Amino acid sequence: MELFEKTFNYENYNTAYKYYNEYIRDNVSLAGVVLLSYTKCISENKNVISKDYRESVQLDFYKTLDLIESRAGLSEDNNIFIAARAVQKNYKLSDLEWFWINLCILAKTDKRYDKLFKVIDNKFSGEVNVEIALKLFYFVENISSIVGVNSIINKLKYKMLSLCFKGNTNQLDDLLFTYIMDNNKDNMSIEGLKTFEQHEQGELIAREYVAKKIYNFLNGLERDSTAFMYIYGKEGIGKKTIIKRVSGMFQEKLIIMDVKEFLQVNKENFYEKVLVSLRLALLERSPICINNFDTLTDDIKENMEYINFIFGRIGDFTSKVFLISNSKNKNLELKENRLWFELEIEDLTKSESREIWEYYMNDMQNMTDVKPLEMANRFTFTPMQIKQAVEEAKNFYLWNNKTKLSNLDMSKCAYKQIITNLGESATLIKAKYNWNQLILDKKEKIMLKNACNQMKYKNVVYEKWGMNKRLLYGTGLSMLFEGPPGTGKTMAAQVVANELGLDIYKVDLSRIVSKYIGETEKNLGALFDEAKKSNVILLFDETDAIFGKRTEVKDSHDKNANLETSYLLQKMEEYDGITIMTTNYLQNIDKAFFRRISYVIHFSFPTAVARKKIWQGMYPKEMPLSKSIDFNFIAKNFELSGGNIKNIALTSAFLAASEKSKVEMKHIILAIKYELSKQGKMLLKEDFAEYGYLLDENI
Repeated sequence: MELFEKTFNYENYNTAYKYYNEYIRDNVSLAGVVLLSYTKCISENKNVISKDYRESVQLDFYKTLDLIESRAGLSEDNNIFIAARAVQKNYKLSDLEWFWINLCILAKTDKRYDKLFKVIDNKFSGEVNVEIALKLFYFVENISSIVGVNSIINKLKYKMLSLCFKGNTNQLDDLLFTYIMDNNKDNMSIEGLKTFEQHEQGELIAREYVAKKIYNFLNGLERDSTAFMYIYGKEGIGKKTIIKRVSGMFQEKLIIMDVKEFLQVNKENFYEKVLVSLRLALLERSPICINNFDTLTDDIKENMEYINFIFGRIGDFTSKVFLISNSKNKNLELKENRLWFELEIEDLTKSESREIWEYYMNDMQNMTDVKPLEMANRFTFTPMQIKQAVEEAKNFYLWNNKTKLSNLDMSKCAYKQIITNLGESATLIKAKYNWNQLILDKKEKIMLKNACNQMKYKNVVYEKWGMNKRLLYGTGLSMLFEGPPGTGKTMAAQVVANELGLDIYKVDLSRIVSKYIGETEKNLGALFDEAKKSNVILLFDETDAIFGKRTEVKDSHDKNANLETSYLLQKMEEYDGITIMTTNYLQNIDKAFFRRISYVIHFSFPTAVARKKIWQGMYPKEMPLSKSIDFNFIAKNFELSGGNIKNIALTSAFLAASEKSKVEMKHIILAIKYELSKQGKMLLKEDFAEYGYLLDENI
């Protein structure tokens, strides 16, 4: 017909399209020619279309359509990507369905055709409804003349509403429209929806074997059903990374829809966002990954409508569905009548952790002397936390004028990746003491250093040498510091924290121990769970209250007290980190508990020689000290603990500061008198021997 020949130069239709927009231009033009032919015919013939005219238009329509598709095929042979062709193929659109889409594009892009659409439907307001589409495609005055029209309409509406239209309208989905017109799949995105290209993910640093196991499993399933793979584990453990790798093995893109974001941004548009995600998955022939699935399952009653909507439709769009959650699935209904599989992604082993630290710290040799193995032994991190900790360290290195990062610097960067709630039941202690400041018996000091080495070389013993095969639990370190008050037990705990680069929290037993049965165990469980996430040392000070000797069970209170003690020991053994307990009275601790404690360190009352070292080390180098101070006399004549000496040194410093003088012997003598009087000891001038006269000067 004349209109077709004027619009299309058929001589050019034996060559490939050079540009994607030529293809969509021809398709929309073809829809426009049919519309012009139709309106011209019914206007000239008073709403009557002859059979010959209909057949002539349809013959030219299919001839032109075949030529357009032929050119598009040649273009694809030349590796020219045409998004509109991808829509047709992957959505399996019939000629009628594709024609309706082109009519929608025509109505949306060229308002000059509005008056022609109104000739067919005087109520036309921009939407090409199913009746208009059918009249034009079948070229009939009345759609009732189409054989099986009701069945055609029902199938057509269902498919177009599911795949192409937004809401319950006859308008082309905005994202699909952009995809077709701009030939740009990157525009097919909304908040909470991401497309991951398969070539972006190479072999995994660790846990490649997990990805291969999932791939082999899914690859062996029948292709005629949708498989649901429920993958759970703590946040940041690498669930998405593994799934991306699996998609790469299948050489497929991955569509990730975050239902948590879908609900947060605009709950009312949840269904539409899910449909967009499903459409994109079908369009790209991709598996779907539903991130934060526990957002829906945590309140199953509230969100059942959303879950049913997803599960009721998803099988029509993809054959592989990955559900990501932080917790184990507890809803059996989700599994019913589905090909359902569950997999837990467990915490990294020390070897896996070391591999990831080595990967990210590979270019940090000039930035720090701290080794990846040390960081792996120190922190039980997820892959995400390791990556972020190393990025933080590199930034800190630049901020610090490229000065090498110390052990403490690296730990600080790591701790920034942890959000802890330990402050509710424990107090952070700033570790500021080192080995040189700790005055302790040589044998006990060696034992304490050996305890630290147990944490430093965990990877070697448990992983490399296979000791973990002999131990189901108990790979952590527990220590009991025993000795009189003020002998340096808390100080030693800080030395351990400094040596290992770990934070130390002093547990507030008043917030843990409860008079209510079962409450203490609950509090202890929460404490150790939080400590595990926070990678810290737990310090239980004066633990006699919990670790007292077990008593004969005479009533429920005795039984409960014994249970609390056993539960604490159990949690200590399960804890992968360090627990330190202190006691002033070793005899009050039940001997049966010692087998479950790694090290018992004895802190004896300091000798005169040790006291002198403590005295001399207590005053910092900035402190103005008089040369007349007789440390030998003080150490020999006053049997004081390190805690007492610390108090005396501080008091003497303030006495000197108030007089604007150096710290002299008189200040220390007076401070000793103050400290001992607190303990109820009444000292006479004679007790200070040749320095007794100094008391007269201060009265």
